[in-house]
Amino acid sequence: MKNFFSKFVILVIALTIGVTTQASAAPPSVAYKDADKSGKVLTELRLSFEESIDAGNLELIDISYDDYSAAIKKTERAIGKVSGKTNRRALLEKYVTPAKIARERVIYEVSQLRLLHIILGLQSSNQFAEAEAAFQKLERLKKRAVEIKEAGGYEQLPVEVALTLDYYEETVVEIFEAYKSGDQLKLLINLLSTYGYLNSSSPNEYFMLGANPEVENGFWLGYQSPTYGDDVFMATLKSFDGTKATYEYDLTWDDSDELRTGEIFFENGVITLHFVDFEGNDVAVEFTLY
Repeated sequence: MKNFFSKFVILVIALTIGVTTQASAAPPSVAYKDADKSGKVLTELRLSFEESIDAGNLELIDISYDDYSAAIKKTERAIGKVSGKTNRRALLEKYVTPAKIARERVIYEVSQLRLLHIILGLQSSNQFAEAEAAFQKLERLKKRAVEIKEAGGYEQLPVEVALTLDYYEETVVEIFEAYKSGDQLKLLINLLSTYGYLNSSSPNEYFMLGANPEVENGFWLGYQSPTYGDDVFMATLKSFDGTKATYEYDLTWDDSDELRTGEIFFENGVITLHFVDFEGNDVAVEFTLY
């Protein structure tokens, strides 16, 4: 009886070990495979996102930020379907945690850049009270960013990130100053300088460049033609009341010194440029600012 009992115990242990071994060798579930696949995609996005950060390219960071955040959420949801707390924790630590750390390094900078674009849009629509309120929000956001980053011990960002934000903020401040001083022409020039190159899609053969710093109240009007090639013409602003501007220009490509008059209208973030082309046609070109 004693020998029988010993053999029975050994048999139970052996069976238990066999079952455990089979369980540990079981293939990953479909949910685990989906989560792991999503995590690998997220890792690739994170590496690209971190490259943009290391390069200090805040504009590129901003462009990819929303898709990157969506990928984080997608991976989190996939991991949430995986059975086993230990499995979920391991996947989160492997994929989601480093992705979130990378995002948190620039979350406040992206928010500042987007708010600055909103302020510029309000300024271009002559909504200066709203722009001023948004600018005060920006100041609070900057202060909060410093506090959070100091407390969190985040890795320092490249200096180019701060330089980008400084450029936009300086432009915003210059536009505020021009508005408060009543210098409407300077206000328009600053707005044109802010957006630099404005490309029109209707008609797509016309485009306008921003301010010409070498000429007082000057900016560039460009013409692109499959027949005549590209030409850029000088224009000079003559008046601006906050919503409508007049300017003079010379289509020098035809060796003419005849000055012509055009108009620019600003409304709800859209610039509508009116001028007469080289064939004498009245042309209206729209440029969307935001």
